[in-house]
Amino acid sequence: MNNLIFEEKFLKRSNRNYLVIDECDVEEYLTSYEKTELFEKINEILSKIENGRKKDNKKSNSYIVINSEEQVDEIVEVMNQHGYFNQ
Repeated sequence: MNNLIFEEKFLKRSNRNYLVIDECDVEEYLTSYEKTELFEKINEILSKIENGRKKDNKKSNSYIVINSEEQVDEIVEVMNQHGYFNQ
């Protein structure tokens, strides 16, 4: 299987819904002060989101993240087998 399904379903979406920050990049490229500020703000934001979701009776979310620069053929095949692309 080629990466066409992955590219069509994920990479070419014009409206993004998620933000992913690689923690290794944070460690490598941010100063200690920047890391502290980032994590304090992220914790504040995530707390507000979690409280809002609880208020709206929504469950916490869990996600699978795939680096689009990696080989994804096997991952796409497994996801396809479990119906992720049949939506």
